[in-house]
Amino acid sequence: MKKSFLILLFSSSVIVAQNFADYVRPLIGTGGHGHTYPGATVPFGMVQLSPDTRVDESWDGCGGYYYTDKMIYGFSHTHLSGTGCSDYGDIMLMPVTHQPSAFSQGDYASKYTHDEETAQAGFYSVHLKGNNVTVNLTSTERTGFHQYIYHENDKAMVVLNLNHRDELLEGEIEMVDDHTVRGYRYSSAWAKNQKIFYCIEFSRKITSAPALDDNQKLRSFTKINGQELCANFFFDVKKNDTLLVKVGISGTSVEGAKLNLQTENPGWNFENIKKKAKESWNKELGKIEISCEKKSDYEVFYTALYHTMVVPNVWNDIDGKYRGRDDQIHTKTSGNYYTVFSLWDTFRAAHPLYTLIDQTRTKDFIETFMLQYDQSGKFPVWELSSNETDCMIGIHSLSVIADAVSKGLVDAKHKNALGEAVVKVAGYDYRGMPAMGFNQYLNTEDESESVSKTLEYCYQYYCMAKICRWAGRESDAMKFDWISLGYKNLYNPELGFFVPRVNGGWLKDFDPRQVNNYFTEANGWQYAFFVPHDISGMVDMYGGKEKFHAKLDSLFGTSSVMTGREQADITGLIGQYAHGNEPSHHVAYLYNYIGDFKRTNELVTKICSEFYSSQPDGLSGNEDCGQMSAWYVLSAMGLYQVDPGSPYFTITPPQVLSANIHLENGKLLSIQRDKGEITSISWNGAPLNQLYLSYDEMMHGGLLKFESGSVNSLVGNIKEGDILNTSSVSAPKYISAPVIKIYDQPFLKDTWVEIQTADPRTYTTYYSIEDSKGKVTKKKYSKKFMVKANCKITAYTQFGLGGVKSPISTARCYKKPNDFLITIESKPNEQYFPGGMQGLLDGIRGDVDWRKGNWHGYQGQDFIAVIDLKKATKLAEVNCTFLQDVRSWIIFPPTVEFWGSLDGVNYTLIAGKSEQSDTKNENVELRISGADLTGKEFKFIKIVAKSFGSLPEGHPGEGEPSFIFIDEINFQ
Repeated sequence: MKKSFLILLFSSSVIVAQNFADYVRPLIGTGGHGHTYPGATVPFGMVQLSPDTRVDESWDGCGGYYYTDKMIYGFSHTHLSGTGCSDYGDIMLMPVTHQPSAFSQGDYASKYTHDEETAQAGFYSVHLKGNNVTVNLTSTERTGFHQYIYHENDKAMVVLNLNHRDELLEGEIEMVDDHTVRGYRYSSAWAKNQKIFYCIEFSRKITSAPALDDNQKLRSFTKINGQELCANFFFDVKKNDTLLVKVGISGTSVEGAKLNLQTENPGWNFENIKKKAKESWNKELGKIEISCEKKSDYEVFYTALYHTMVVPNVWNDIDGKYRGRDDQIHTKTSGNYYTVFSLWDTFRAAHPLYTLIDQTRTKDFIETFMLQYDQSGKFPVWELSSNETDCMIGIHSLSVIADAVSKGLVDAKHKNALGEAVVKVAGYDYRGMPAMGFNQYLNTEDESESVSKTLEYCYQYYCMAKICRWAGRESDAMKFDWISLGYKNLYNPELGFFVPRVNGGWLKDFDPRQVNNYFTEANGWQYAFFVPHDISGMVDMYGGKEKFHAKLDSLFGTSSVMTGREQADITGLIGQYAHGNEPSHHVAYLYNYIGDFKRTNELVTKICSEFYSSQPDGLSGNEDCGQMSAWYVLSAMGLYQVDPGSPYFTITPPQVLSANIHLENGKLLSIQRDKGEITSISWNGAPLNQLYLSYDEMMHGGLLKFESGSVNSLVGNIKEGDILNTSSVSAPKYISAPVIKIYDQPFLKDTWVEIQTADPRTYTTYYSIEDSKGKVTKKKYSKKFMVKANCKITAYTQFGLGGVKSPISTARCYKKPNDFLITIESKPNEQYFPGGMQGLLDGIRGDVDWRKGNWHGYQGQDFIAVIDLKKATKLAEVNCTFLQDVRSWIIFPPTVEFWGSLDGVNYTLIAGKSEQSDTKNENVELRISGADLTGKEFKFIKIVAKSFGSLPEGHPGEGEPSFIFIDEINFQ
């Protein structure tokens, strides 16, 4: 090796100082779909001081910066790292050398080039060509530090725009003195009620400060408030003079912002603060020391490690005060309170990584979750700036807690509180949890994204069982363990996939390649292996190890072509495996669990080499607050935790030559590999004939060595890595819910109904029929039967008399309300066309959660349909229902017309109604449009619903064609 990069193994009492920060490339992920930002921050800091090249909600601008953009609009103090939704960009400052026109963003924006840009850990620099100002940025934990060098003998100004990026609900700018400005910014974006307070100090005297407020008039001020706030601060400078600007922020008050500023950055020494920022990064990054063959490998590894350390963010002031989930001010007496928890992503790899290298912060994270529960009654789902966004599915703070519990990182004093809280969570009326608790799986009628939610809830219930068992609540633990096996209810053995359960049966024409609303940012292939808590049960479900191996091979070997909705998150494809999004992240490691350690390593090597690089587009998908990078850090070291909640890491030969993990307890965990094919593994010098290590073993330190040699001792010795048979249910074999097959739905006169179960010779099935008057008939099932009217059918299967019961299946039989025919002249979106043309006349009404199905969708066109009543008919009324969900591009038609005809050629306008669509209202709403037919006779009815047209200005999809969503056409 050209560099002596590692200290000697086991001589770790003193860590040799290294400039690990020099390998960090913050521009990685700012291109492609990484959504990272390049600016200055310190580990887990409240401040992320970075340039903004985007001021809209565009998807690739979620981090505020996109590598191919040519203009910088300003430098704001908060940014999100790698998210799929836009927010932050608070307290924006921009140095200018001309008087902006009414402070419009386009007027003070400046061109820049990457040739005059530097991004390092804790430091960012750029030359603004349009303003001829050099900007240098660094930060402390709670403050930002700006250094502006004005290269012209011209006016020197700094713009403070509180309307930058997010909607300003209320703001304030106050001139404290001729060097100090303070105020607050309440804004709404992803977080609907975000509150940031600030205190700004300038190194030079402010000579004048015209401002713009709600009146849209420039004026001098002492204090201004409103929803339109921008100020421009003038300074006397000469050519190449420097202006320093310090900004403290807080979530509590201007006093908190001032205290943070005065405590963390009391002086004006920019280089000193920059040096301290780098030192803080060297300390954090130095927790893992690696050796590699190429410089680019160091850059990819340490930038990945860096990205795992820019979130979550400290959210308390220097004195411990913070704004809680109840919007009140609290005080943390020890440790820190954190925000920005992208838990659906980070429970998989980021939080397991923290348990290895950052146990103290892990404990703070858990305490943060508990405080948020105390303050709001809910554990966080996707928490941002003391707001719950409820983004993504599951409640994976429980996964993080369960994993910490399994590793001894949660204080025993919390047992009673956590056990009680988890039982309360099970009773949440939240996104299908009542149905999961009762029935152990979700039908499409229960919830949209029902397959993904079922699978992730099953894992979540397993985590809840872990917590309850630790807390001494064994009966609750057993109940939750049983619910965790409910994934088996969605497994269709004929198709070999988890398939949506629709009205008691299987979804027809299931395509595992299709991206649709039965899955979360994925398709049937990508969720085919999400049973991390019961891998042995999943293997058995697929028919044993050989068939499971073949199924994995099919995932990676099939075509990468997908159908259905365009989903930008699904990237980084190997077959249908999608590394650019989280549901696939554990799958390559599943080969370990059936003994094929070689295939796991082949795939991990391929993913590391092809989907990570040191270029701006060096991430295959959204960084997602450290998850994408945490996967790389762990995998590069040959470790991965497939099942957070069970304290085992599966292992594979590392991508780096060696890694030293400096544990908080002073121990050293070392990993080494030989070049060439690995033929043996040892742990502390003894042969290791398994593909996993326990967390406890790792915390005691040691040497994990992957060696090559002439004799392959791995073959034959390691049979499998099947270590996570984690279901502790002691009951007989789980029985899946029976399948109710309705032959004709809806039916005109009658239909046959068949109930299918796994093994009718072993199990007995019982069913009941409830008619429209509520009368219930119960029977033992023996053969298919006929129904002739609307009814509800429920069924379950039982093992023996009084034995284990399956969950209940429920189906409704619908008799058509009429025999009318419909011809739809518009072209539907293929994903939103349930029941075909007759689907609008079948008597089955869609839910306000349109993602469950039963809505027709038409994009970029009017909806036109003709209903043939078959004979001249007198009716009282005809109506239909429309839906609006502005954020999903669905907008009410501005005009709906009803036309009547006797011959199908000559039509008379019966009713035409125009109604304004409120495109600012983001609530999901329904609207019924109808026509009075009393006294009129028609054979044909034509309905014309006019499209809203292109999405309006300011919408994230501005200019794109909107949708019309229509439901049942009803005749009275």
